[in-house]
Amino acid sequence: MRKEQITEQLKEYYPEGLTLDDIMAYSASEAYNNRKRCTESAWSDRGQWEQLKESLTDLSAEIWDYSFLGGSPSYHFSFRLEQNEDILYSLFVSVILPYYAIRIMSLSNREKLFTPVSDTDFQVFEKLKTKVHNVFPEHLIIIDDRLLQTKVDIFEADGKILRQYSTFYSRR
Repeated sequence: MRKEQITEQLKEYYPEGLTLDDIMAYSASEAYNNRKRCTESAWSDRGQWEQLKESLTDLSAEIWDYSFLGGSPSYHFSFRLEQNEDILYSLFVSVILPYYAIRIMSLSNREKLFTPVSDTDFQVFEKLKTKVHNVFPEHLIIIDDRLLQTKVDIFEADGKILRQYSTFYSRR
C-alpha cells in the first residue's frame, strides 16, 4: 500500500482546494458530505464495533473506547494487559476507507510500533487481526510503520496552517 494510493482514496472524503475560511463551500462539498455520511452512519450503527469489543472478553482487559474523538473518522479503542501494563495496545478501524491498524505503544518511552515484537505482542496482534477480520472482513490491515506515522498534507488550508490527514487521524 502506498501513500499516494491512500491519498487518492481520501480525496473522496476531504474537499480539495477549499479553505476553512469558506465554511459554506466546504460544508456543501461532495467530499465533506461523503465523510460526514460515513461517520454519522458508523456513529449511529455501532453494532459491528460493539460486536468486536464484546468478542475481546478473553483478553481480560478493560477496553477504553475513543471512537471519533478529535474528528477522527475511525473506531478506536485501547487497552493494557495486566501482565505488562507498560504496553498500550490500540486498534483503529477507519469508517471512511477499508483499512485498520493495530498500534503497540510503550508507555515508558512512547515508542509506537505497528508490528509485534514480543511473543505477547504477537499473540495479541494475531487475536485482534482475527477478530477484526471476522467483524470487518472487507478491511485490510496496514502494518507499515512509516506509512501509518506519515502525515498527509492535503486539501484544506487556512492561512499558514495546513490541516493534515491520514486514514485514521485528523490533526491540525
